[in-house]
Amino acid sequence: MTTDATGQRIEQLSAQLENQWRPASEVIQVKKRLIVAASAHPKTGKTTLAMGATEPIYIANFDDGLEGVADDAIAAGKQVYVTNYHMPEGATPIIIQEAALPVYAQFMADARSVLKGGQGTLVIDTHTEQWEMCRFAYFGRIQQVMPYQYGPVNASMRAFIREMYSAGISVILNRRLAKKYVDDNWNGEYEPRGYNGLEYETQMNVKMGRVDPTHTDPGYFWMQVVDCRQNSQLNGRIYFDQDIHFKQLIADVFGEVETDGNRMFIPGGTSSTWQEAKQKAAGV
Repeated sequence: MTTDATGQRIEQLSAQLENQWRPASEVIQVKKRLIVAASAHPKTGKTTLAMGATEPIYIANFDDGLEGVADDAIAAGKQVYVTNYHMPEGATPIIIQEAALPVYAQFMADARSVLKGGQGTLVIDTHTEQWEMCRFAYFGRIQQVMPYQYGPVNASMRAFIREMYSAGISVILNRRLAKKYVDDNWNGEYEPRGYNGLEYETQMNVKMGRVDPTHTDPGYFWMQVVDCRQNSQLNGRIYFDQDIHFKQLIADVFGEVETDGNRMFIPGGTSSTWQEAKQKAAGV
């Protein structure tokens, strides 16, 4: 069909169709859940944050950092389910692609079963490695791929994120950090690794870290909200140590009290600035 013919067809169809405007209250349903991208170096609390999410917790495990963290959650009686995925090996892109395809297909089947179930929380640990597996499945390699070739891969990831929104459950996508290079030189900063559009398409982005690995500074672990679509007043808020909990995020975003076992999370019950957080951690 030519461009002119397509335009005419669109005009004909639009003239025959009724408008679809409806009250927002009938179309938009507020879902008390979060789709979060959490970016951090290893051993800085990404998986621990996920262990505080709504149960049952389903962990799509591409990482090796689950042991120990999951043990504590299981010992506490939490409902945790795990699937493991391993990176493919091979001498050529064709061999790698053939090995990656069934693994990535299994991941998608497992993830969709959770999303369709409509209960609990899906944790992708880590999305960085999920994205690598996706590229292995499409290309058989993760380097020397031209930008124009990424169209179908990016489209598949956007479609997957739309499935997350339709599901109505919380999803946590953990991302690793890598050095940021400018003109082949490290500029001293780090950036998340994974699908480039993720931070724009999730509801919340957080970054996590440690103040001082030697423990000499009060407040060992920290988490900062980079941005939040549902509640922009949380942008920049910092959480320290015991305040780093997924239920606290839910409470702060939706303004309702949350509980996890014997713990209660009150909206706005955490520090909002770096100095306040340090003072709170020090008991000042």
